[in-house]
Amino acid sequence: NRHVVGPDGTAARLDIHDAGLDLLTLQGERLGQDALRTVAAIAPDTAPTLQIVRKTVQVSTQTGVTVGPPPKGPLKSVDFQTSAPTDVPVILMRIGDVAIVAVREELSARTGTWIRQHSPFAHTLVVTMADGAAKYMPEADAYDRVTYEARSSHYAKGSAESLARAVVGMLAQMKADGA
Repeated sequence: NRHVVGPDGTAARLDIHDAGLDLLTLQGERLGQDALRTVAAIAPDTAPTLQIVRKTVQVSTQTGVTVGPPPKGPLKSVDFQTSAPTDVPVILMRIGDVAIVAVREELSARTGTWIRQHSPFAHTLVVTMADGAAKYMPEADAYDRVTYEARSSHYAKGSAESLARAVVGMLAQMKADGA
């Protein structure tokens, strides 16, 4: 199916039915053949390592999170109360010397940068809000500054740092296993 606009400006839907499925199948086969030719062109002993791993990291949560509209004006302090730990899903992917870290939580740019700087891989990408969404996981100083993210987070102070250290450890293990 595709939508087309006629010369007179009218919109219509064009459906080529089974021919469209045949075309899609042909494109898929050609793409697969090209991918195999590309891999074969690379010497087999230098083909990139491909790994995908799902793990979890346990971090603390907090109670007393701001619900509803935030209070008006700046806050000087909030009584953050640490609560029961929870498991945070982590997906690690490796393609050669490229690592991709994917988490549901929205990490700060500083946390993502710290993971990249300490990763054993030449290239590391950090993807947040992946495979679902789990709101903010701010760095520890956001709690001291009483930021919106800290007030809205279900994660306790230090959780982002704990997650980042654990992820770097997982990346080091992945590198060692696939070396």
